[in-house]
Amino acid sequence: MKFCDKCGGLVIPVKGQNFSQCRNCKTKYENFESEIVTELNLTTEEEEIKILDGSEPSDFRTTDSVTCPNCGHNKAEWTLRQMRSSDEPPTQFYRCLNCKRVWRVNR
Repeated sequence: MKFCDKCGGLVIPVKGQNFSQCRNCKTKYENFESEIVTELNLTTEEEEIKILDGSEPSDFRTTDSVTCPNCGHNKAEWTLRQMRSSDEPPTQFYRCLNCKRVWRVNR
């Protein structure tokens, strides 16, 4: 990425030409291709969603303020997981202590 020496604007290649030009002040830069260009290969790998199977008991806290929609029991374990982007609120998961059903509440 190159920035203009005059105004600091972004210098971009002109399609079909062998020069580049500042987006702001239109200053031309010859032989732009001869400069060293660093190519970044960015990849995004989605993390696998972790199954809540009870193998990590430290992830859960106990509460008696919810009722299981499956069996009506009033005690459950809960945990928070960031399922969407970081600017979205986390999802709260509950697991009934009686029937082990897991449900979630998006906040």
